[in-house]
Order: sequence, then C-alpha cells, then structure tokens
Amino acid sequence: MDRFKNIEDFGEFVAENIKQFLPEQMEDASFKFQYVNKNNDTKQYGISVAATDSVRISPNVYLDNAYEKIQNDSLDVLQAVRELAQVLSENYLNPQVQEHVADNLTDFSFAKDKILPKLISAERSSEYLVDKPHEIIGDIAKVYVVNLGEASDGRMSCTITNDLLKCYGISQAELDIVAMDNLTNEKYVCKSMHTVLAEMMHMTLEEASLMFGPMEGQPQMYVLTNEAMINGAAGILNTEYMDEIAGQLGGDLIVLPSSIHETLLLPFGAGDIKELNQIVNEVNATQVAPNEFLSDSVYVYDSKDHELMLSNNYLEKMSEKSAPAQNRENNNSLVGNLNSKVAEANQKASNDTGRAARTQEEALG
Repeated sequence: MDRFKNIEDFGEFVAENIKQFLPEQMEDASFKFQYVNKNNDTKQYGISVAATDSVRISPNVYLDNAYEKIQNDSLDVLQAVRELAQVLSENYLNPQVQEHVADNLTDFSFAKDKILPKLISAERSSEYLVDKPHEIIGDIAKVYVVNLGEASDGRMSCTITNDLLKCYGISQAELDIVAMDNLTNEKYVCKSMHTVLAEMMHMTLEEASLMFGPMEGQPQMYVLTNEAMINGAAGILNTEYMDEIAGQLGGDLIVLPSSIHETLLLPFGAGDIKELNQIVNEVNATQVAPNEFLSDSVYVYDSKDHELMLSNNYLEKMSEKSAPAQNRENNNSLVGNLNSKVAEANQKASNDTGRAARTQEEALG
C-alpha cells in the first residue's frame, strides 16, 4: 500500500477500518479525531470514542507513532489499526475507567493519592502552561498529573488544569505538598548506564561491557527513572532518594536531563560542565523526540542544602561560600599585622618610658 499523504489521511483510513477489529460492544461506537496540545507545545493527533451513556470518559489514543512506523515501512497498516483497536477497547470497556474514574476525577478525595509531579520543558511549553498550575525550576516546569493507572500503551493520566484545581478546592501550594508527598511513595530505580544497556540488549553486564567498552578513565553515569519508565525525570525532585544516591556516590551530583522520562547522574567533578552541556545539546537535537525534550541545561543537586539548581547557579553559590572564608583569611592577616604593629608600638612606648625614667633618676641623682 502507498504511504499516506499526511496523518489526517491515515486517520480517515483508521476510521473506515477500525470497527472490524473492535469487540461487539463497540460496534455502534463513533470516533472523533483531533489534535491535542501536549507538553513542550507539541501537538499529537489522537482518536477517541465519542461520548455516550456508557462511554463517559474517553482518553485519546495517539496515531503519531503508528503513522511514523508505517511511513518508514516498519509496520503493516492493518496491524497498526489492529493495535489501535486493542488499546481503544482495553481502555474504554474498562469499568474502572468508565464508572470509577468518570464519576470521581473531580473529587479531591479520589484524586489525592494519585497526584504526582511531572517535569517538562518550561521554555518550550509557554502555551501549554497557560491554564495549568506549575512551578518553574531553572528552565524546567513542574506540572501535576492524576495517575489513573497502567494501560497497554503506557500510563493513563490526566494533567491538572486550573479549572480542575478549583474543583479540588485547594491552593497550588497545597497541591504541591500532596504531589511531593506522593512522590516519595513512587518506586524509582538508579542503575549504571552499562546495567541499563545490558538489560535493553538482553545481555549480561560483562557482555555489555565488552560491546560498549570499558569504563576505566571515564565518569560512570547512572540512569534515574521510575519503574514504569514514564515521566521518571521527576525523581530528581525526591530529595530523600537523591540524598541517598549522593551518599553512595560521595557528594553532590551532576544531573543531565536526558528526557521527561529519565535523567543521567554522575558525581560532581567527574566531568567538565561545559563538555557535558555540549553533549546534552547534541543528544537532545538528534535523539530526543520534541514532546519528550526536557532541557538543554546541566543541573547540580546540592546534597547539603537538598536543592536542585542550574549548574551556573551552583558554581556561583560555591564561589560565594568560598569568598567569606577567603575574606576571613585576609582579615586574619590584617589583624595579625595590626597586632604586630600594636605590639611594636607598645614595646617602643615601654622603651621610651624606661629611658625617660632613667633620665629622671640620673637628674635627681
């Protein structure tokens, strides 16, 4: 089959053919296609089931990945439609989604234990952030999502908007406290880069070391993400876990924002900041999808102050901390000189007094 002219053309094909792969319960379903604004001000083309009495909530299933694979001849068209149909039926015939979630999503008591922070690019998400509570950390934005559970195509979640926050009846500060508290209960993993590569390639660690080269003389990098490997970059906000990693690695940590799903960590001093910044920029430009981009900047986690900051701010902070010590040394030197001068003056005064007394004694004699 010829490639599609565009993703909308592919969407029309899906609409015409998807019902043959859907269960009988969805034979009367109708679909809608729309572009959805996503983080980093990207747009994705999604399909959802039009709302009915039985289908009250209908998350979007995005066609972008399937479309790209079809255009690259790496996925058969009908297989792509079959997979989309499977995701739709799993999500929308799920009673938990249709009954439990639809009835309770705006209820804070339902959402409270499911709210988590998510990190996205602040610089690339100006439009996306307009209607959402958020916090800026350097050039990264922290937004908040309600985790609705796992799905075959990833994790189902709903980003909290200002309107949804009003429904909860709490402030953004209270929302942040809840999200950060829940973050401590998320399961995160931190593994060496070689371990991650070995797992991805289904190899032993020794085999991966042979294939990707030894680490002697090179800084060991560690990959931090959550068990789902979805939105795992938020782990760098978990100060307890970051303190634990810092303790194991010997101090402050360099943080390389690999994507919204994971970050790379290495001990501070194990690499040149400028060189690492260049690497981050090159990787982001060539290997990271626009909607998964997090930052082109290098960050540092200060384990003493339990604080994440841009590397430039960290270096300035360290410089300011060292300045008082230098000033104290200088002051001590000045005080020493002054004390020496005072001692000399006192000695001179004492000598002068002694000579005067002797002269007086001679005169009286």
